[in-house]
Amino acid sequence: MNPPITTIDISKQEIGKTAIRLIHNRIHGDTNTPPVKVLIGGELIIRGSVKSKN
Repeated sequence: MNPPITTIDISKQEIGKTAIRLIHNRIHGDTNTPPVKVLIGGELIIRGSVKSKN
């Protein structure tokens, strides 16, 4: 693709580990815990689709 598109790299492994932990806790007796919001950071990969402010 031209220009190369800027993307966000997220850790699929971290998402999977977090999901498994939450599911495991829910299955094994932690049923009264309210839903939680989980934020997993990512890395911005700047490529040619971003223009400099200068």
